[in-house]
Amino acid sequence: MSLTTKMQEQGGKPTGLFGRIIGRSMNLFHGNVHKWGLRKCSIGETGICLDVGCGGGTVVRAMAKIAAGGKIFGLDHSPEMAALSKRLNSDLIDR
Repeated sequence: MSLTTKMQEQGGKPTGLFGRIIGRSMNLFHGNVHKWGLRKCSIGETGICLDVGCGGGTVVRAMAKIAAGGKIFGLDHSPEMAALSKRLNSDLIDR
């Protein structure tokens, strides 16, 4: 299997060490797309938002800044991405 094919597969549902690397790369390189998408949304300070396919959690974090008095939830079918999002946003999680 070529590296390109492996990277494409990992983009859909990152798994294992390589998946964690892909997830961190997505957090780094998808920033402009995230910002563009969030500009298209109306999120108030007390908004309640759900990020389906939250990946590494950078959009969850950005939405939490906008909706500081609200609630933000993130879901991902990749355990590695859910864990990465949880680590990135650990200071924002109600315990």
